[in-house]
Amino acid sequence: MHFRFDQNILLLWLFLVLQVVVVICYLSFSSSWKDGKFMQPEELPKSVKFVKDNDKNIVSKLGLEKYKTYYNADIDEEIYLKSENVENYFTLVNNTVCFKFGTDIGYMQRNMGILKENGKCECLPGYHGNDCSLPEVIWRAFIASRQKTVIHKRIGKARRIVHLFSIAHPAQIQQAVIKINELFDTVDLFIVAEANKTEFGESKPFYFKEKLDKGLLKSKQHKILFSPLYIGKGNLQTKFRSENEMIWEKSRKIVQNFRDDDLFILFNNSEIPNPKALLFFKLYDGFSLPIHFRLKWNVYGYYYQHPNKTKTVSTGCTIRMLSDVYKNNPNLIKGMRGLTVGDLNHYGGWLCELCHDPNDILNVIQTVSDFEEVLSKSSDLINTQYLEELIGDGIYIDGKTGLIKNSEDHDLYYSPTYVTNNSWKFDSLMFNFYSKMDYN
Repeated sequence: MHFRFDQNILLLWLFLVLQVVVVICYLSFSSSWKDGKFMQPEELPKSVKFVKDNDKNIVSKLGLEKYKTYYNADIDEEIYLKSENVENYFTLVNNTVCFKFGTDIGYMQRNMGILKENGKCECLPGYHGNDCSLPEVIWRAFIASRQKTVIHKRIGKARRIVHLFSIAHPAQIQQAVIKINELFDTVDLFIVAEANKTEFGESKPFYFKEKLDKGLLKSKQHKILFSPLYIGKGNLQTKFRSENEMIWEKSRKIVQNFRDDDLFILFNNSEIPNPKALLFFKLYDGFSLPIHFRLKWNVYGYYYQHPNKTKTVSTGCTIRMLSDVYKNNPNLIKGMRGLTVGDLNHYGGWLCELCHDPNDILNVIQTVSDFEEVLSKSSDLINTQYLEELIGDGIYIDGKTGLIKNSEDHDLYYSPTYVTNNSWKFDSLMFNFYSKMDYN
């Protein structure tokens, strides 16, 4: 048998070996060469690092810190709120400046030759104004106010919004998750407070912090400042009435770059403002303060509404007004006449009262002082079975007030957008599983 020597194959192998040698030499040289000299063996890195150590010391800025989870007010941190240009929310269509989220941009582009350049944008349903930046709920609020209001778009940076709310019971965490997801793109910082004791003085863990540590809201934790509140001995009710004041005092020392015209809003855990209205307040000046929100009053779930239909709460003012007028006590944001967002047809948001399963409702009313009067009148009657009957029959927690049944098909404000888009996660809030009528 004769073997034929192929010179071309030999050359290819030699070329391949030469390439490998060159790469090895380069890596060896580059890893040991630093600042114009060779490093000694003991100076060489022990392992490969894909992230520089000094990158981990980035000053915490919301939206920029890669390694940041939630902020904790117990730790002496500095928080810098991110700023965004107002113009980022607008775009030029047919030589006309239009609000991105309120304009039918596709229609305007398709009909460029037909539409005249009259300085007006084609608005999507539910938006008004030449640039389509007035959501229905704001447009109606200005009409109803009958005040001589001259609003104008902000120049430069958008106003930042800080939202403070508290969690008193682990059952309320679900509403906190809904709130943060619904408002995440609009609110710049959520200050979430939780006490180490119930309102009746019983010790408890920080349930929300435990959930955050386990990964709850993982992709959104960089906008959360958890503020633990430690209740000591003494008059608990007096301490709880000043809870928001203490939380705000601690929080404003941590946030380093508040501007006077940034907006502070205070809601209960179960209250969610209309995000379209909040976005308007980020982008415009000229509205009166404080801001009131008329919320749709849901009970047990979004399928029931209280016969009073709405509840109005005073919730918002600028950082400067909170300091100069209310002396940094958020509980005092009330009484003064301002703009009311929402009416009986277009709500300023949602209040979902006792929106839990019967077991959790029972626990909540036993640990939250808001329902102390209900318990004092009928504590012997209230149990899980009794609550299931109330929900099934559409009766309020007082045992006598009939509730209004809502229809998802006919209600534009049936539930917050996040709940509607994730109804499979919140089916107990969207559908009444205890309704006797639905099974007849």
